[in-house]
Amino acid sequence: MPSKITKQILGKVVAEVLEEASFIFTEPAEEIEPFKENVILAIMGFKGPENGKLVLAMGYSYANEMAANLLGVELDDPDLEKKATGAVAEMLNMIIGVLMARVFGTEVIVNFTVPNVKTIEGADYEKIRESATVAFSLLTEEMSKIEAAAFVE
Repeated sequence: MPSKITKQILGKVVAEVLEEASFIFTEPAEEIEPFKENVILAIMGFKGPENGKLVLAMGYSYANEMAANLLGVELDDPDLEKKATGAVAEMLNMIIGVLMARVFGTEVIVNFTVPNVKTIEGADYEKIRESATVAFSLLTEEMSKIEAAAFVE
């Protein structure tokens, strides 16, 4: 049975949450370009009508900008790099909550794991992406790539 999580719903939810939570305006990427730098990768599992995990990935340098917007701090904040990891995890937490409600409704119980965040090489992310059930790439106004991918069991 195919997943109810579609590319269109995933892309729309990610774009909405990024805009509302951190004032990041995005457009769907027409072509999927590989990441050219290290990637901050946040992963959360979910169990409900469908089981799996959701991944949010962005270039390491852009994660700092997203964190500054989300947290309301300046880009020159000396602790911004430390805060970026937590901000990416929190962004994924917001995205997964909205996504599950949009896909399965608000009356359904879905359990989540704690976000796990790590930094990997861009090429390693591309290998992970290949096995996704569905993935969606967005480009920011600065042409930075942000990607979400769902892996449904």
